[in-house]
This record gives sequence, C-alpha cells and structure tokens, in this order.
Amino acid sequence: MKNTVSTMAVLAAAISLMGACAAKGKDATYGSALQAQGGDGVELGKTWEAGNELETKGNKEITKGQKLIREGEEKIAKGESLVRTGNSAVTVEKANYARMVRTIGLATTPKQLEKEIKSLRQIAEKWDNGLDDIKRGEKLIEEGEKDRQKGCHQ
Repeated sequence: MKNTVSTMAVLAAAISLMGACAAKGKDATYGSALQAQGGDGVELGKTWEAGNELETKGNKEITKGQKLIREGEEKIAKGESLVRTGNSAVTVEKANYARMVRTIGLATTPKQLEKEIKSLRQIAEKWDNGLDDIKRGEKLIEEGEKDRQKGCHQ
C-alpha cells in the first residue's frame, strides 16, 4: 500500500509539473522540473533526462543509417549502370574486331596499313574503356553494399 501511495504521489507531482514545465519555456525540461521537486522526483527526473538523451542520439543514428542506405543504393544503381554500359561496349567492340580481322591484312600501301592499325587501336581503346567501366561499376556496387550494410546496422 505504501509503495502504491508513493507511486501515486510521484505521478501526481509529475502531472502537475508538466504544466510547470511548459510554462518555464524551452530551457526547462520535464526531467529538470521533476528534479526540482526533490524526493522521488530527483531520480525519476534524471532517468527521464537520460532516456531523452538516448532517444535523441538514437534518432540521429537512424538518420545517419537511412542516409548511408540511400547513398549505398545510389552507388549500387550507378555501378550496375556502368557494368551494363561496359558489357555493351565490350560486346560491340568484340564484334567490331571480329569483322575487322576478316578484312585486315589486305593493305598494299603503308597508308592502308596505317588505316588498319588506327582502326584496331580504336577498337582496342573502346574495348578497354568498356572493361574499365565494368571494374568501376563493380567497385561502386561493392562500396554501395558496404554503405547499405553499415546503414542497416547504424
């Protein structure tokens, strides 16, 4: 019975302090108002303030986590796009090379030979660029997965 009476007294004080809290402005918190009453309110006020701080920190962590997840998903999407672009470039240049080798070797002058070499270099460069896009895309996907994972555990 004693425990119930003291609990009821603390609750009554808490309810009356809520109005006082609002009247004191931004600087006064519910926890500090409880502590100002003394007695059981001191410990309850400290607990409330600690919980309030934890909630604030938790909300900041959630926001950071959501941002990491969003950034990770953006990296993954960009990486997947680079991989597709790179694969397409590689496929096209392999086909260009296959066509080129059927007609290569027919040069009868140095100028014609230079033209064949230039065409082969262009194919090789575009093919290499496609491979670079694939590597960059795979790296972005990996980074995005890590960011997303971090965000989920934030």
